[in-house]
Amino acid sequence: MDNGQEYYVKLAEEQQQMEEETAAGSEQRNDSQHVLELAFDMGLNLNSKRSRDTSSLAVYVDKFENYEQLRMEKSGGPYHAPPAAMIVVSWNCRGIVAPLTVSELRSICKSLRPSVLFLMETKASNLSYVRTRRKLGFDNIFCVESRGLSGGLCLFWKSNNIIINVYAWCENFIKAQISTVNNNVWEGIFVYGHPDFKRRNELWNELTCVDNNLHVPRAFIGEFNDVIAQHEKVGLHPKPTSQIDIFRRFVDKNALMDFELQGTKFTWFSNPRNGFVTKERIDRVLANWEWRRAFQHATISALPAMSSDYTPLVLNAFWADHADCGNIIRRGWNSVCNSTVDYWTNLTRRMNSCKQELVKWSKINFKRADMVDWEWKKSENLG
Repeated sequence: MDNGQEYYVKLAEEQQQMEEETAAGSEQRNDSQHVLELAFDMGLNLNSKRSRDTSSLAVYVDKFENYEQLRMEKSGGPYHAPPAAMIVVSWNCRGIVAPLTVSELRSICKSLRPSVLFLMETKASNLSYVRTRRKLGFDNIFCVESRGLSGGLCLFWKSNNIIINVYAWCENFIKAQISTVNNNVWEGIFVYGHPDFKRRNELWNELTCVDNNLHVPRAFIGEFNDVIAQHEKVGLHPKPTSQIDIFRRFVDKNALMDFELQGTKFTWFSNPRNGFVTKERIDRVLANWEWRRAFQHATISALPAMSSDYTPLVLNAFWADHADCGNIIRRGWNSVCNSTVDYWTNLTRRMNSCKQELVKWSKINFKRADMVDWEWKKSENLG
């Protein structure tokens, strides 16, 4: 075993070893994919138009590596903001051994340098996990093996700025205690919602926290296979209302807040059927108030979907290290409350209010780098 730790969990009896060539071939998608521009900064929404792209992966890499230049042109310059505590990437890769998937993962890790990488439906053997860990440059790995040619979860992380202790797992989640370098300790639950609704309902019941444990900073990350509202699905058939209600009760019981997704509205795109593509937002990050207070600048965005029909999800978590930040959040949260409307309307209004307050506050406290340089030169000339 190399530097770091490696853990592998088997949930079922040994099954026939799958051939990597077969898995790799099965993961190639012939249909065109959506290419999305990224939006990472709070309050910055590029409102980019999705376009079909059937070209090679090199086109995606060029767009991805030039994103920082594009963002600066759109916003007028970089902002001095609090440093990132960690970046977490979550992705249903639909098979980890496919050459295109490996290339995409290497591009993501090279550009974003994530501290944590969570992969679902890995469909791989232990040897494939080890090879992938080395290629991507991670120190540690915890894997729940797939059942034959389906399922499989894998958690990679680096030891330089984060400590992860996995304490519970199954084929649909990995629970871990996560510690960052600034002594923030929180519970991370990496979720893969079961495709079957009955099994998924059982999963939500299992993951529901008891009342005396709600004060622990907690975040749920992954693919939930459920939507919170009907507008999060576009397709020939609407999502059953009963499934939406059950998932919303799970979110409510755990006192969770949904993150606004930047860059795109949907995280899964089906193959065209009768000329129509079904789109859903089933990947997300849900966090309680304690976690949001610890990482008040956290944002999520979606990367382009290339080798999978799922978009990789990126969580940028920032430390709340400014003395005024907590007061700004509370002011935005408490300024909007209407007892005559439902819970979800109030939640949306409060989150939007917090966002607006933080945007105004950040523009005052974190000046643009080009303006700081101009002011410094001006004062130097006057002197």
